[in-house]
Amino acid sequence: MDKLRNSDTLHMCYSREHIWMDVNDDIVRVGITGYLKKELGDITFIELPDVDAVVHKDETLVVIESVKIANDIYSPVSGRVLKCNKLVLDNPEYINTVAPENVWLVELRLAKKDELRGFLDVQSYHQYLEKKE
Repeated sequence: MDKLRNSDTLHMCYSREHIWMDVNDDIVRVGITGYLKKELGDITFIELPDVDAVVHKDETLVVIESVKIANDIYSPVSGRVLKCNKLVLDNPEYINTVAPENVWLVELRLAKKDELRGFLDVQSYHQYLEKKE
């Protein structure tokens, strides 16, 4: 997704670090992909940022602990935290019962639209995964 769409609304895009974003104008919901969930194993703990926190691209956004490993999830974009998914915070095991692509972790107000350049659309992300295997 090297170019922004004319409407400035991208919808789903993916990072090579297996983070998905659902972008609607300047609101971005962030979650992990099924690939990353599989790599992590059963999730046992999630630490989310505070609402109103300012996050910068490539800074730790979420900490996930699983039976295999503790892993920092880095923010794919800069912005202000609008919401955290309380369901996941109160019950991190919930992610183990549903497809991770159906569970957002953090909702941000995007600070810099140009940071959306370079992410993959769904087809490009699946091609990327095929090359990894």
